Amino acid sequence: MDLAYFTMPLHPETRPFAETLREDREAFLLADELGFTEAYMGEHVTDTFEPIPNSMMFLASIAYETKNIKLGTGTVNLGHHHPAATAAEAAMLDHMLEGRFLFGVSPGNLPSDAEVFGTLEANRNEMFVEALEHIIAIWTEDPPYRLTGKYWNITTENTLVPEIGAGIIGTPYQKPHPPIIGTVVAPYSKGIVGLGERGWYAISANFLQPKWVATHWPLFEEGAGRSAAMPTARTGAWRRACLSPTTTRSRRNTARVSNRPIVSTSSNWAPNCGAPACSVCLKRTGTSPTRSSRSITWSIRWS
Repeated sequence: MDLAYFTMPLHPETRPFAETLREDREAFLLADELGFTEAYMGEHVTDTFEPIPNSMMFLASIAYETKNIKLGTGTVNLGHHHPAATAAEAAMLDHMLEGRFLFGVSPGNLPSDAEVFGTLEANRNEMFVEALEHIIAIWTEDPPYRLTGKYWNITTENTLVPEIGAGIIGTPYQKPHPPIIGTVVAPYSKGIVGLGERGWYAISANFLQPKWVATHWPLFEEGAGRSAAMPTARTGAWRRACLSPTTTRSRRNTARVSNRPIVSTSSNWAPNCGAPACSVCLKRTGTSPTRSSRSITWSIRWS
């Protein structure tokens, strides 16, 4: 078992953004020093409690100060970005990390993000598939690309000048591309079968109860068993978050939702590590401090 780290991150909105950015950065650097194998940063544009608007930008800020840890987006919400821009930026980050980049992607599920980008009524799953197909094509096909779709058409056919490098989008350090990792948020998700079939990997949502996370692995194996990109059905990853409520009320609330797939993350939580830089631990203002923890630490099983 290897250990990895994920943070949304989650901070009280009253704290200065510059201060929480420094803490998040220190947490990733500490994870590298402690021997964690992977670390993921989330992103939301319209959430002051989860204030990172661009996960790749954050990871780029620590790329040259980390040594061994793989850094992943958790996740790039593809419907909110132009595929050509995402392909170029992810390729650059992969070079900065010299192959330590993990490309975590999702459709994006925060309604206010969707509204601000004009996709609230759109089929975001459909947009996600099209965007990812375009990104992979940019990384694996020669320009001028000639990519067409319902949401984006991408080409440099009229401006391509190979002699001076014009009209060519950079490709990643890893070939043919970085590992692609998709999110899984529902019990018995069929989407995870598709991830395995394509040779991609999966992250189970941190707010999903362990018994429902357990339904993901057999389905991932099923898909991976059909994939030429997966040498064995055991290739892949299983990630789950360990959460402990801080108060008697929180524990009762958790017990009440034992038959529901999603555990609420809005209860009171407090850190047990004692380290101010631990950005995965949240102590809400106005609550009494306790020593219980909300540690978002992923346990990972590789073949």
